[in-house]
Amino acid sequence: MTQVSIDKTYCLCRDTGMQALRLCLLNSSVRPSDRLLQDIEQLLELYIGSPEDSTRTVAAACLGTLCRCLDDEQQLTTLVNSVILGI
Repeated sequence: MTQVSIDKTYCLCRDTGMQALRLCLLNSSVRPSDRLLQDIEQLLELYIGSPEDSTRTVAAACLGTLCRCLDDEQQLTTLVNSVILGI
């Protein structure tokens, strides 16, 4: 395999994993623990800065779904850091 095909395969697997995570958050009747939410948020903030358009799009969708699990103050902090400031 060439490096390009390996990178593309990794990107597709990463995007698929984030889509699965988004659907789990969307369909769950139980709120994840604060620690898990924090870990997911940090990962998604990393992927929002990706050079790949598909990865940024899926990460943003997943982050939007994650906001449903956060209280108002956490939502505000997440949106300001991730969307407005681009951190």
